[in-house]
Amino acid sequence: MKITSSRAIAPERAVSNSTTSANVPPMVRAFFGAIPQGDFLNLLRRFSQGIGCSYNVVYCAFSSAKEDGSLAGTTFGALEESTTLSNADFLNYLEKVCAAYLSNNPEDSAVVNERLKTIKLKFPV
Repeated sequence: MKITSSRAIAPERAVSNSTTSANVPPMVRAFFGAIPQGDFLNLLRRFSQGIGCSYNVVYCAFSSAKEDGSLAGTTFGALEESTTLSNADFLNYLEKVCAAYLSNNPEDSAVVNERLKTIKLKFPV
């Protein structure tokens, strides 16, 4: 079953509006702002498998897996600039983006919540 949405998620606003803009690293805003319309569920699928991705010149990459299979640290970057987040910060921003997506796409709630649960297991706080 392929699930795609035709509605935009405006994730960059979800991240910047959820906390003071000064606290959100520019690379995090740039990455979530670059997600193509209709690709958010694919992004969550990749994240749930511990696989990063890139859109144009911005990327999200995960550290190597620990012995227990969990991951520690997420790097967002573009060209020569990057920032690395703790698992707690990564999950905080991702939850806010998921909430913004679901506000426009409530029919995808089960898929988003299932993938977010899997992602949380891969990124222990």
